[in-house]
Amino acid sequence: MEKLFIPADIYNEMLIYCKDHLPDEACGILAGIGEQVTAIHKMTNSDSSPTSYMMDPAEQFIAMKEIRKNGLQIVALFHSHPVSEPKPSQKDKELAFYDDSAYLIVGLESGCPDVKAYMIKEGDVAKISIEIV
Repeated sequence: MEKLFIPADIYNEMLIYCKDHLPDEACGILAGIGEQVTAIHKMTNSDSSPTSYMMDPAEQFIAMKEIRKNGLQIVALFHSHPVSEPKPSQKDKELAFYDDSAYLIVGLESGCPDVKAYMIKEGDVAKISIEIV
């Protein structure tokens, strides 16, 4: 994947969700087909931490069932970095298990959201572009 297409309403919903969960990291799933996002699934961060996240397993299971039921796939996983820039941490790289999905990080350190997207495979990180549609 080289580019991610996100509808403006979903993009804005993701940003609001991340800001609303400060000072902790927020997390969720962006579903769709190929590079096109069509749905957002906001997850509870069971770590309740400003420097770490873990999607609530029960919520993630329900979201995965709904995504499959609707004929969609996981296009991207997102989480926020309340106190750092939007670059994958070592832990982010180690826990990137979805090779075919992008990883979005919403940096909130400056108070103004800075969103970056990456493909992460076996610890290798490649930045990809985001287009708001």
